[in-house]
Amino acid sequence: MLLTMRSLKLWHLISAISMHCTQPVLKSSQLVTEPSAGLEQEETEHDVDLIHECVVKMAKEISDFMDITPDKQRMDSLMVAANIRNLSLLELFYTCVANLCKIMDERGTKIPDEQYHYIKKDDYNKCIYHKRDMDATERNVVVMKDADILIKICDSTGDFDDTSEYQLLIRLLKERTIIDDGGSRRLRQKRGS
Repeated sequence: MLLTMRSLKLWHLISAISMHCTQPVLKSSQLVTEPSAGLEQEETEHDVDLIHECVVKMAKEISDFMDITPDKQRMDSLMVAANIRNLSLLELFYTCVANLCKIMDERGTKIPDEQYHYIKKDDYNKCIYHKRDMDATERNVVVMKDADILIKICDSTGDFDDTSEYQLLIRLLKERTIIDDGGSRRLRQKRGS
C-alpha cells in the first residue's frame, strides 16, 4: 500500500485522536486504507466530528501545558517586524530605567508612584508590547521623562553615582537624546533625515 503525504498526515492525526480522545476511534477497516473516508463515515453515522473534537481537546491540553491564557496577548510576526527600530530603542530605554528603579528600591530610596511600576515583574511586557493606546515613539517619550525624574532624584542624593545602572542610563540619554531649546528631552534625529 502506497501512502500519499495527505494520507500519512491523516494517519498521524487519527493516531493522535486515538491517544487523546476518550471515545473509541473508528473500528472500520476502511480507516487503514482510506483514513479520510473512514473519518467521513464516522461523522455521517454517529454525527461526531472526531478531528474537531481532538483538535479542541489537544488545544486545551497544549494551552494548559504551556500556561497560555486568554488574558495574555501574543504577538504575531507582523507585529514583531513593525517599528523594530523604535521598539529596540524603547526596550533599551525601558531596561535602563527599570534597572535603575530596582537598584534605587534595593537601597531604600523612595521611587515616585508614577515610576514604581518599573519594579513589578510583568511590567516589561505591559509597557513594551501591550500598550495599544500609544505607539513606540510615544512610549519612548514617556520612558525618557521617567528617566529624567529618576536622574534628578539620583543627582539630588548622590548615592547612585557609583552604580553601573545610573552610569548606563546617563550614557544612553547623552547618546540618544538631546534637550531642545524649550528644555524638554527628545530623541536625536537620524543623520541624513
